[in-house]
Amino acid sequence: MKKLTLLFIGFSLAIAMGFSLKSVSAFADAQTNNIKNETMKLGAFSVSLSVKDLKVSQAFYEKLGFSVLGGDLSKNYLIMKNENSLIGLFQGMFET
Repeated sequence: MKKLTLLFIGFSLAIAMGFSLKSVSAFADAQTNNIKNETMKLGAFSVSLSVKDLKVSQAFYEKLGFSVLGGDLSKNYLIMKNENSLIGLFQGMFET
């Protein structure tokens, strides 16, 4: 009788663990598929650059679709924007 009870308990545990592992596996697959189907949204991106010639750099980035958002040429810096990307251009402010 003890052998039959132990066999039944073992069989029940094996079935339960099998269902648990299948559920965990299905959940992990669903999460992986969600990650693959969504693009990562980074938000705003910005970078600061030390440039040799601010006017030449401004013209270059304007050709790439950036426009001046702030700054001042007479103070040797500009902040330029293209959609969610910001570029700070700084002339003579940092050691190179």
